Amino acid sequence: MSETKQPSTETASAATDDGAAATEVVEEPVDISTLPKFSISVLAHIKASQLQNGLRHNNYQKYRRYCANRLRTLRKRVKFSHRAPKAQPAQAPAPAKKPNNNRRGKAAKLQKGGAHTFKQQRLQLDFEHLQYPYLALFNAERAWAYAMQLKQDSENVDNPRLRFHSLQRLRKAVFWSKKLAELASARGDERTSLECDAYAAWLAGNADMESDNWQQALEHFVKTQTIYKQLLQVSSVVEQDLFSKRMAAVTTQIEFIQYKIDLNQGKGSSAELIAKMTSAKSGGLGMLQSKLQVVLEEERLKNTATLSRVEWCGHHIPVDNDKVRLVILHAKDVAANLEQLAEADPESEEYEDVYFDLMARYDDAQQLVERDIANVSKVTLKADEVKLQMELLRSFIKSSKLVHTIRKNSALIEVYTGRWRKQQQGFGSDGSARPVRATDIVKLHDTLLQNLTDALNLQGADGDMQYQSRHKFKLGAFSAARCLYVAEALFARNQFAEACAVYERGQQLRAELVSVDILFLLPTCRSDTHSCGFVRLRLSVTRPQPTPKMSSS
Repeated sequence: MSETKQPSTETASAATDDGAAATEVVEEPVDISTLPKFSISVLAHIKASQLQNGLRHNNYQKYRRYCANRLRTLRKRVKFSHRAPKAQPAQAPAPAKKPNNNRRGKAAKLQKGGAHTFKQQRLQLDFEHLQYPYLALFNAERAWAYAMQLKQDSENVDNPRLRFHSLQRLRKAVFWSKKLAELASARGDERTSLECDAYAAWLAGNADMESDNWQQALEHFVKTQTIYKQLLQVSSVVEQDLFSKRMAAVTTQIEFIQYKIDLNQGKGSSAELIAKMTSAKSGGLGMLQSKLQVVLEEERLKNTATLSRVEWCGHHIPVDNDKVRLVILHAKDVAANLEQLAEADPESEEYEDVYFDLMARYDDAQQLVERDIANVSKVTLKADEVKLQMELLRSFIKSSKLVHTIRKNSALIEVYTGRWRKQQQGFGSDGSARPVRATDIVKLHDTLLQNLTDALNLQGADGDMQYQSRHKFKLGAFSAARCLYVAEALFARNQFAEACAVYERGQQLRAELVSVDILFLLPTCRSDTHSCGFVRLRLSVTRPQPTPKMSSS
């Protein structure tokens, strides 16, 4: 059969050795920028697989077999097979033959174009199945597990071939980890790309360390440590624990490498190398720092949109419960509406309805968190850390409630204070509202001071000095303002001495504040403390004067 060529089409025909024509389809290149990105938590995934498949007891052979079985399943799932398609022979009537039981004859029929033809596949960037990158990951893990198994065996047997074979398998693991980093750089998100880079650098550092390439190993381990240190800021509780443990192990390896470099090149050589690697002028780590900044910014934008974690008093608190996340997001929308209504009239019925709706949403979120705290089992991985994060999330919800409660009470104090001043100036009260007494404003201050005290005593708030100083100042300022109205209430009862003592106490509290300029943050307290002089004037006028003693002469 003659060979045919069709240059105008996308198919090319070629003749096979047995006379059958096979058609190969030339696929058009795919724009990978239009394909979806994948996301993998590399360290969390491999640690879970290792602990469940032998490495809890340092059984590297069992873990290697698990990786091989996982790879076999993945190849079938993503259709990544090394078998070439079977060639279709020409359909011709064949004469009847006698059965041939010769095994060599059967094998000869399958040599060319049969089901056992091998065709090596390469990892491609235009994949569609999102589990495709796990091929590179578990190839690296299988090679690493085999290397650790050989290293473990070489400790009991004096055989140099075992160490050589172990180094070969480590280099194979580095090869596949670099393939994984390439896939993540092209098709993964920024966080996945960074974590794959850290994984590849860690494997490369171990391979260089086994080969006594100390300087290259130091560079790879410093890169690994830098990435994991930055990823701690945008990780969950379990991931933070994994990153911290990996960083501790890498730190030990860096110290050993520093000792080796100082021993060979002189004391202080390793410190100079690390300073050079971590400097801003360093090309590799300079690019890494810019990449880390992009990841941190993306995580902040993602958290703002999805509320996967919240920041409060210096704590980065993950929100793992979808119901809690949804309730808090709805509460934020209601809070934005509440701020607009508070500027108009904090006593309106609409404001009250929105306020109680907001409090109800925060109460629902708090109940969900408390239920999760009660369900945390001691068997759970890192149960104490998870419980602590949930308790911090509960404190965040309580703090959010108190913020809006404090704002509401402050707005009501402003309204009541304005009416009270008008009454004191002789204008009286309008017909729509009852007269305001000094005791009414004192009660509002009592409620507000209790809210500020609760905010100061929240779990996890003691570590934020700015939070503490701000609330302590408000506590002192509102306490000083409260003394004015207590003095006014006592003055109305003709208790002049007590009123003067309370006024003096208010002046002492005002003097204890850090700076008078900060009073501009609290207009109510500023105006009240400045008007306290009227009380002293009225007390001096109305206080009964002692009668002069008559001389006996």
